Amino acid sequence: MTMFPAQAPMLPPEFMEVVMANPGGISAAMSTGIEAFQNAMQNGGDMETAFESFGDSTGPLMNDLGISPQMFDAVGEMFGAVAGPALFMGPNACTGADMGAIMQDACEMMMPDGTEMPAEVGGVMSDFGDAMGDAGMDPHEVALEMMPDAGEPGCLPCGPDGEFIGEAGNPESFPDTGANGEALLQGPPVDGHIAEDCPHMMPPPDGYNCTEMPADGNVSQPLTYELAVDDGGLGALDSAVNTTGTPEDATTNVETGMDAAVGNAMDSNMDQGGSPAGAEATQPSVDDVDATGGDVPEGDDVDAVDDPTIIT
Repeated sequence: MTMFPAQAPMLPPEFMEVVMANPGGISAAMSTGIEAFQNAMQNGGDMETAFESFGDSTGPLMNDLGISPQMFDAVGEMFGAVAGPALFMGPNACTGADMGAIMQDACEMMMPDGTEMPAEVGGVMSDFGDAMGDAGMDPHEVALEMMPDAGEPGCLPCGPDGEFIGEAGNPESFPDTGANGEALLQGPPVDGHIAEDCPHMMPPPDGYNCTEMPADGNVSQPLTYELAVDDGGLGALDSAVNTTGTPEDATTNVETGMDAAVGNAMDSNMDQGGSPAGAEATQPSVDDVDATGGDVPEGDDVDAVDDPTIIT
C-alpha cells in the first residue's frame, strides 16, 4: 500500500543528457555514495549524517560527469518530493526491496515522456533501498528526511494547523483529490517495479477510500526544477520582483528579494570555502530601483526590473 504525488516533477533536459550519455558513470558515482552511506551508518552515524556522506561522496563525481552541485542538489530535492511521500505512505514494515522499488518507480515517473530509465540507474536505486534495509532504517523516518517539509513546494496536503493531514503508513488518511477536484495523489505505475516485485504495496482494485480534502486544508504548489535549483539567490530576487500588486508592494518585494539574494549568495560562497574576511558585501539600495518598471536612474546595479537575474 502506497501512493505517489499526482504531479511528479520532470527531470531537466540538461540532467537527462548526462544520464543518457553515461548511465554507467551515474551508477558508479551513486554506488560510491551508497558505500559512504553504509560506512556512516556502520560507524554509528545517524540518518542525517549518512545522507550527508552520500552527498559529499557522490556530488564531486557527478560534477566530473557534467552535473553541477546546484543541479545535483535540485534534482535530489525533486526526487525526494516523489519518493519521500510514497515511503511515508508505505507499509510500516517496509523492507529494503520495498524501498528500492519505490525509488525505482519514483525515478521512472520523473523521466521525460518517451524516455526509459537506464537499467544501470534502476539497479543502483534498488541497491540504495537494500542499503537502507540492511541498516534497519524506518521507512517513514527516511521519508521525512527526503521529502519537503509541511508548507514547502511539493509537500503532502496539510491541514489548517500547517501539519500533514494524514498519518504515516496509511494512504487512505490523505486526500487524493483537492477541493476543486484536482488530483493530488496517484497509485504506483501499473507496469512499474512495485507492481512487478512488491505487489503487496499496490492499491486495491477499486482504489483507496481516501479522506476528503478539508475546506480549510492547504495544497502546496508543485515542486519544479526552477523552484528547487539553488542559483545563488537570484531566484529569490526574481520571484520577489516579478509579482503583482501596487508600486509600493513592488518596492517592498525588491528590498526583500535583495536581502534574500545577498544572503543566499554569501551562504553559497561560504559553502564553497569562501571567506568574508577583509571583504565587504555591498547591497544595492532599493532606492536605485524604479519598482514600477522604469529605467534605473543611476548605478546600474540592476539592468532591468523585469529581468532581475542580470546583476553587474
